[in-house]
Amino acid sequence: MLRDAPYVVVRRGPALAGGVPVGVRGPVRSLRWASHLDAPGIGALISPEDLVRDGVRARPGRAALIPALQALAPVAAWLAEWGCVWGPTGAVGFELASGWPATTVASDLDVLIRRPLRLERAEARAILRGVQRAPVRVDLQLDTPAGLVALAEYAGSGPKVLARAGEGVELVDDPWRPAPGHGARQGP
Repeated sequence: MLRDAPYVVVRRGPALAGGVPVGVRGPVRSLRWASHLDAPGIGALISPEDLVRDGVRARPGRAALIPALQALAPVAAWLAEWGCVWGPTGAVGFELASGWPATTVASDLDVLIRRPLRLERAEARAILRGVQRAPVRVDLQLDTPAGLVALAEYAGSGPKVLARAGEGVELVDDPWRPAPGHGARQGP
């Protein structure tokens, strides 16, 4: 796989002795491999938002075949209306970064929204309503000071949400106020 697409993805997990937790993407989920990469071995970093900074650029032939790639433009337009800093992750993000055809007709669109400042729950619900018009399922994750939070969960009525950070997972009532002893973390 690394010969075809010499890219890895940063994954959640503890850094070991200066190593960055990474994953090697396989042709199917069961053939993925988790590892650590020494920081000097990293040639370049591409963030999800780098992939759409100058507009969405899926290969035209692929975009015509893959609904998740087709969904990029309308999702980009909707998130721009909300002033979101965002980018695709998952198969779509990997394909845009590497050029390797990671998406299939069944792929959903995974999106990371960087949100260092509070997003009100009513705003989260409005964003969800807008992306539900996309031709595929869109899974939105908020990158908050407490960790990654599913936008759909945050938009719900529950008093707490699950925040996933490098140290693990935690139920929090406010993802913009890290629990005592947890400093603001750095995103992927």
